[in-house]
Amino acid sequence: MTEAKTTAKILVVEDDSHTRMLLETILKKEGYEVVSTANGAEALGKLESCSGFDLVLSDWLMPEMDGLDLCGKIKADEILRQIYFVILSSKDLSEEKVRALDSGVDDYLSKPFDHSELVARVRAGLRVRELQKEVLALERSMTVIQLATAAGHEINNPLTGLIGFLDLLRDGIETGEPREKILKYIDHLSAEAERIRHVVSRLVSLTHFQTKPYLGKQQMIDLTGPSSAAVTPAREDSLQEEVQ
Repeated sequence: MTEAKTTAKILVVEDDSHTRMLLETILKKEGYEVVSTANGAEALGKLESCSGFDLVLSDWLMPEMDGLDLCGKIKADEILRQIYFVILSSKDLSEEKVRALDSGVDDYLSKPFDHSELVARVRAGLRVRELQKEVLALERSMTVIQLATAAGHEINNPLTGLIGFLDLLRDGIETGEPREKILKYIDHLSAEAERIRHVVSRLVSLTHFQTKPYLGKQQMIDLTGPSSAAVTPAREDSLQEEVQ
């Protein structure tokens, strides 16, 4: 038995108690965790109150909320939309299948259903779900890498300036340079520290972002978009000017 089978969580939505019990029995025998509801409204409440569902197996015609309405609400929800949705129906006409698939249903199974076909469709749906999870995990990993790259790139320059001006300040104090020059070093230190504070502030408040090329084929998050135009960074050559 595979890991996907033993950990997958399936929501069965069926108003007929005998069919609901049959579906539960078949799926539990395959090692899946099964939760059952009698209609779409009850199923939606279960989805909103309990997390971790991988697949919904729903009848089409039900009281209160039918299968297509339930599917529409699931696919319109930012959190629930990745759940794989299989609909069961005695409507076996091609136009009905097309209607269901056009409404967002991921797969269609006609009643009466063959047990082995049901299990095969569920397995296929869960494989798709696992691939979706892997893609999302990869996207999150790439975002973290791009964010770390952007932070390192944007902070590196002011950090270099900060260290340089600290060295100049220390040397100036030790050699007794004029007070005006010491204060000028301090002003530059404040400016470089402000640049770092600005980068950190943008990282904390980041909700939407774009990427830009970095070192060939790599990408990093762009922290220098229009919203940061009001902040003028210290010039890259300011440290060199002070040394001269």
